[in-house]
Amino acid sequence: MKGKVPWNKGKHYTISATLKGKPRPWQKGKHLSVEHRAAISAALKGHHPCSSETREKISIGLKGRIVSPETRAKMSAAIRAAMTPEIRAKMSARAIARWRRLKT
Repeated sequence: MKGKVPWNKGKHYTISATLKGKPRPWQKGKHLSVEHRAAISAALKGHHPCSSETREKISIGLKGRIVSPETRAKMSAAIRAAMTPEIRAKMSARAIARWRRLKT
């Protein structure tokens, strides 16, 4: 701010003794109920803030990255845990249906 005196120049604000150590009224915010927080959480599940083009760029940038053996083990365990027998059966049925469609 060239040539202008700041509005708070020379003013020293102090917090009164009654507010010392307590949250300020402007810092309190609104407390949400457990149900409301659960609804917000459910609404944000699976939400992707990036566009498909941005995700494609990120994917290209991560291609060829070398992953440590510990990370590979964690990734493998996560995939194995997600592959329940029901999901395996569903994937198998879809693959069989796709191959039958392609044969004809």
